[in-house]
Parts: sequence; structure tokens; C-alpha cells
Amino acid sequence: MSSIQFHPLSITMNAFLTGFCILSALVVTGDALNCEVCYAENRSCESSSQSCNQDNKYDECQSSTTEIYNGGNMTTIFKKSCVLFPPTCNSSLSFSTQNLTMRFQSRCCNSENCNTDTIILPPKNTTKNGVRCPVCEASYSNICDSKGQIMECTGEEIKCINYVGKINERGWNITQIAYRGCTTKEDCEVLAKLRSDALIEAEFQCTPGISTTA
Repeated sequence: MSSIQFHPLSITMNAFLTGFCILSALVVTGDALNCEVCYAENRSCESSSQSCNQDNKYDECQSSTTEIYNGGNMTTIFKKSCVLFPPTCNSSLSFSTQNLTMRFQSRCCNSENCNTDTIILPPKNTTKNGVRCPVCEASYSNICDSKGQIMECTGEEIKCINYVGKINERGWNITQIAYRGCTTKEDCEVLAKLRSDALIEAEFQCTPGISTTA
């Protein structure tokens, strides 16, 4: 397994929200690029201009939208921020377990307050792609046993992921989570590129799915 540390994209609802969700940007004042900054759930966020950390060598702004379908409940998170993790820039990510689907899309730019746009996610591709993966979910645990349960993957989710890690829930509670399910090749590549920010410890493994078309 590859060991990484990363800060989630956004942390809400419960532990499964950020399997790799992964990946929020930190904003502090300083003499650097100004970016629009805001965070809102289920509505567009009203942003204000803030200066990024002067030590932030990436010097980019980001707009992102995260959609979480969790046990029948849908939450959409709109976020604008400075960038600390370039691997999440201009990416379109998704993963699914038995009860949770998370999708994320972002755009990055490098001029003053350039991240004014709000990203609207396209409808999820629910067409089965012939790949099957072990599936399970567990919070407050570092073990996730699929017990032979298999899910059929859809759309671009052609990889199986086995993830174990800790998430920081809005800076207050550290929660141990584990899950297995379907994910995209891009998800795996982004997770592999991320480096530590001391808020999360995680291990993950991406493997080819079990093809039903072979």
C-alpha cells in the first residue's frame, strides 16, 4: 500500500465523505496572489478576496464542487480557495461504495481573483462498465472486510480502491475510516501525488477491477 497524508477536499456529514476527499486548501493572509474564498453547502457560495500564504509556492486559485450521495441524502459543496495541492487542480474525480458516491471537479488559475466561476457537475454516468470491485465501509476502524460483497462499477470508475485512513472533521475530531469500492484512474493518480499536511494519515491501494467482459 502507498502511504500518504493529505487534507480532505471538504469534510461534512460523516467519515465516509472524504475517502480521498479528499483535499481542502488553506488560506491565510500574506503578500501573495489574491483569490476568491468561500465555502457553502447546497447553494452557491458568496466569495470575498483574500491573500494566499506568501510561502505558498504554487500561487494558484481554485474553484471546486464536490457532490456526495450518502445513504439517500445528497450534499453539494461549493468551494473557492487558494491552492496548496496542485494534483487536485483541473481534475474530475469520483469514487463509489455501496452507500456512498463522491464526485469532485475543480479548475485552477493563476491571476488575481480569477476563480470567480461556479462549477456545475454534469449528471453522473450510471452506465455499467463491466468492472466489479469488492465493497465495504467502516468508520472508527482500520479494517474493512467486504465478506465477498461485490459492486458493479459505472462510468469512468474502472479501478478498485482499498482505503484506510484518518480524517479531520472540520478541525475538531479525528475519525478513522476504511472503505473499498470503485474509483477512477485519475483518483488513484491524484492520491499517489499528494503529500503530507499533518491532518490526515492514510493508506490506499488501487487495483484493476474484476472484468465481467473478459
